[in-house]
This record gives sequence, structure tokens and C-alpha cells, in this order.
Amino acid sequence: MEEANFSEGIVKPWIELNNLCWNFVYETTFSTFAQIPFLGLNRDFNHQLMQVIDAWVRLYPTSINYQLVLTEIQLTAFEELLRELTASAMKGEPIRDWTQLQQLWSSIADRVFEKTFCSEINLKIRGQFLNNLNHFQRSQQQILERWMKLMHLPSRSEIDEVHKNIYDLRKEVKRLKQALAQHEELSSTYAPHLSNPL
Repeated sequence: MEEANFSEGIVKPWIELNNLCWNFVYETTFSTFAQIPFLGLNRDFNHQLMQVIDAWVRLYPTSINYQLVLTEIQLTAFEELLRELTASAMKGEPIRDWTQLQQLWSSIADRVFEKTFCSEINLKIRGQFLNNLNHFQRSQQQILERWMKLMHLPSRSEIDEVHKNIYDLRKEVKRLKQALAQHEELSSTYAPHLSNPL
């Protein structure tokens, strides 16, 4: 069976075109605007907001690149499935039911995914996407925290702290209940039995 060479596959020119377009659009227009120092009372907030937008703009092309790789994987897996089905039918062993088809397709897809993500170029594309996604989420979280404080609303970190305190208190209550139950059991075992004189 012919093996797909993903680094030289149909997706490579599309990734190069995507990178070229985004670099041209972003570097010639938005990147310089994002670096302009802000003035006034809200300069720090505006700078932080521009950093979030900058992080999103950097995330978007890497997300497209990653989706292109996933698309090629799915197309290749489907092509291999069709080849397998054709070969099985030619041997007189066609697929008989839906479960058998799903198992075959799943095993082919797993094999193609594993083969694809071992290549250096695809690891690099996935790494860039994950790094930019993490950076965007951190930037977004920081601006949301600040906005919530400005609006006098509980922020994510404050809610997380409340949840942690509730969790710790539940653990403490559970521990105290266990200690109380042990204490009551011990006291009932060793306490003198008083008989009723009446």
C-alpha cells in the first residue's frame, strides 16, 4: 500500500500560502498599530486589550494550518479506506455490516493519524497552534479578570478561590464527622452502663 508523505502532500502549498497571506496582512498593517504606545488614563488597559487582539491574530493562521493538516489526514484516511474496501471486494471478502466498516475505518484512521503526527513538519504545526492557543487564552483571561474587577463582578480567580475554600471546608467537615463518629463509638464502648433503679 502506498504511504502518504504528509510533509510533501497537497496541504503544504496551502499552509505556505496561508502563512504568506497572514504575514503580509498582519506585518504590514496591524503589527505596527499594536505596538503604538497608548496615552491617557486607560493606556494600560488599552495596551492589554491590544495584546489580546495580537494574540488572537497570531493564533488564527496557526489554527488554519492545523485544520489543513487534519483535513489532509481525514482525506488520506478515507482514500486508504476506499482502497481497503476495493481490495477486500476484489478478494471476495466484502464488508458485511456497519460494525465491521467502523472497525476498519477506525484502525485505518488511527494508523494515518499516528504516521502523520510523527513527521517533523506536522509536529511543528501542532506545536505552534497549541503555543498560540495557550498564549491567547492567558491573555484573554487577564483582560477578563481586569474587566470583571472594573465592573465590580466576581472574577474567575475569585470564583476559583471560593470553590477551593468550599472544597477544603467539605474535606474538613468530613474529617470532623469521622473523628466525632470515632469518639462517640469509643465513648459508648467504655462508658459505664447505668441501670435504672426503678
